[in-house]
Amino acid sequence: MTISDEILSLLKASPVSLTATDLCMKLRLLSLKLPEHEILRELRFLQKEGLIRIEGGSWKPTSAFAKKPIYLQLTKPRSKADLSMPSVPSSDEWAPSKSPFLNPISQPERKPKPISPLLSDKPDFSGPWGMFRKLLGYYSDCVRNDEGCEASGFLQDYGERFLFLNQTGFWYPRPGYQWGITLPLCPDLQHFIKKLLLVGENGVLVLGYPFQIFTKPNGTGPEGVFVKPVFTYQLKFELQANALRLWDDDPCPEINLDWLSYALKKPDQQKMFLSTCGLMDRGRIDESFGDGSRYSYAPDLKTLAAGISTFFGERIREPLRPECVSSSKLPTRPDSGIYNRAVLMIGNRTRYTKSLLKELKMIASMSDEKLDKTALKFIFKSQDKIQSMANLGKNQVPHKKIVHEGIVIDTCLLNNEQRETVASLLTEDISVITGPPGTGKSQVVTAAMVNARLSDKTVLFASRNHKAIDSVVFRLVSSDNRPLVVRANSKEDPFLKTGFGDVLSQLLVEEYDETASDNLKSIISELSRLLEKRGQLGVQTNEIQNLRDRLGDLQQQMSALAESWSSGADLELAKMPQLFPGKSLENLDRVIGSLRKTKNALGFLSNLIWWVRCLVINPKIKTIDQALRQNFPSWHLDISGRGFQGLKEAANQLPLFLEASKFCSLQMDSKPIEVELKGLRQIEELAPKISQISNRLAEMSSQAICLHLSCWAGLPQDADREELAALKSALRGLGHPVSDEADRKTAQAALNKSLPFLSSVRFKLS
Repeated sequence: MTISDEILSLLKASPVSLTATDLCMKLRLLSLKLPEHEILRELRFLQKEGLIRIEGGSWKPTSAFAKKPIYLQLTKPRSKADLSMPSVPSSDEWAPSKSPFLNPISQPERKPKPISPLLSDKPDFSGPWGMFRKLLGYYSDCVRNDEGCEASGFLQDYGERFLFLNQTGFWYPRPGYQWGITLPLCPDLQHFIKKLLLVGENGVLVLGYPFQIFTKPNGTGPEGVFVKPVFTYQLKFELQANALRLWDDDPCPEINLDWLSYALKKPDQQKMFLSTCGLMDRGRIDESFGDGSRYSYAPDLKTLAAGISTFFGERIREPLRPECVSSSKLPTRPDSGIYNRAVLMIGNRTRYTKSLLKELKMIASMSDEKLDKTALKFIFKSQDKIQSMANLGKNQVPHKKIVHEGIVIDTCLLNNEQRETVASLLTEDISVITGPPGTGKSQVVTAAMVNARLSDKTVLFASRNHKAIDSVVFRLVSSDNRPLVVRANSKEDPFLKTGFGDVLSQLLVEEYDETASDNLKSIISELSRLLEKRGQLGVQTNEIQNLRDRLGDLQQQMSALAESWSSGADLELAKMPQLFPGKSLENLDRVIGSLRKTKNALGFLSNLIWWVRCLVINPKIKTIDQALRQNFPSWHLDISGRGFQGLKEAANQLPLFLEASKFCSLQMDSKPIEVELKGLRQIEELAPKISQISNRLAEMSSQAICLHLSCWAGLPQDADREELAALKSALRGLGHPVSDEADRKTAQAALNKSLPFLSSVRFKLS
């Protein structure tokens, strides 16, 4: 009698279901001491054969009269050669590495091939946007494999949108195993297939169980009867000769969202029901699959049916037995309730999934020219920068560090880290700044916006948080209390709405300062000169600091090596490190270093071989020892034995000498840096000069901001005020309820006429 037979006999003889631990104890009473993982392996094999099932973590035998349906196709049965191997879930489940978009290796064509349209029929991954399109395809692949669905219809849709299945035995999908079924073509199935093909990628084929009917009390006919499956499996399908093949490589039950929102209105009730059925709180490890995989928490239809019976006992119209479902037709107006029916239904993708897939497909189909005009190019198209950073180890020169001293004007108090961040915002395409509250993010944004304005650039500052905008706008004020930005809206003031017409009104009212432009040019020129001078000092400071950091790193490594040495041993090596025989010691270690691992005595033949090798190795050891004693008296090889024992003594001492060799190498690397540092000025000498220039920049930046605001205020004398006033009136008229097409054309003509002048006076809305 095999182990599987013993386990099956124990389960049949037990009046209650047994866990794997219970079976382990009972088998020990029969003098069969097996580890629990082997028992679980046999239990999974018996479950795969349909002889046992699991309920609530315990095992019980199935009915002796259970029969498989004639068209059922499960995973292949194990051969005798496979009986010693544990049964594992199929390796064909979806994973990122299986994605056709991320895996560059051509995958062998699977038979049968599912009818599942991809992001595009022939994805093009070439060109500068190839990686971006590949990523979109991967996202779409993930969405399709993890998406939910909604399935519902009317009773009169039978044969069009859904069909009942007639099956007995354990025909239904089981978590962890591939599942498939083939249905012969019949008139009802042919109509169903036509409808399925017409739906296309917006639909999804699902297997549902059980089946709930909602019959309206008023009205007559089947149009007043709603039908919704409770649980669903998303299926793949293929048309064959006179048959429809359905399968699911990774069957995992999902709740029908359409049914859940209709049957249970309150979120608390929905959560309680899902917990009862085992579809929530899935963190536990089910002992049927003790590997912690997704199969460890997926309940089967038997468990789900028990959960429905417990939660909706008063709505059950037929005893829920998934091992015996019927396809008999229902009355025209059946009673509302839950029926023991398995249904093949055409469902709909959720609105979120449908919209997301549509948007991803639309973006992926955009031309390279259109993508070049978006901000995405700064993230996905700059593959040359990524490649250059990846090739730094191949004689590539890394990008130089940004010298923030020569880029950022000190419009407010900034430390080095903040100034570097502002420089990145001003020079890089994309910068990400993170940090908890109080770390100076608003200060950095403020400085970047003012610097951009003094550089005559346009800035748009937006945030989903009004507090972030308030924090920055509060700082963006000149010394004479004039705002540097135009606030478009405000949470505190709902009536604050600034538009193009409001800016025109401001231009017409404010006075224009004729001398502000010349004064601003003079100050900007001086600011540029000071920035250039501070930038040169910053380059020198960075160079000195980099040399100091390199020297400090070398000295730290040398200190770590010499920590366990005797006093003065490191000083002896530091005097003449170039004379230390490091190469000879490394060559010797390659020859005899393996002897350090030899613990037992050697045999006669091995001992003889090493005696012969000694004739060649010993002269080399003596030469190395003489060089050490001559130049480094504290460092010499102390060997007392002869033959193999002498070589082993030398091998045990070599690690210490190799450390000394590394110490000498580090010492030689540090000497050129020390010489270079002696020829440079000290940071302590440069720091006061940099600080002095920074203070001067802060003073002049305040004047520059006030002059910059004066340059933008009002209109010059050659401005046609009547023309701009007419434009303002035309724009105001567009908001009138009786405005028509003629008014819009008049406003458009006035705008086209005024735009060249507004551009010439650098009119910008920031």
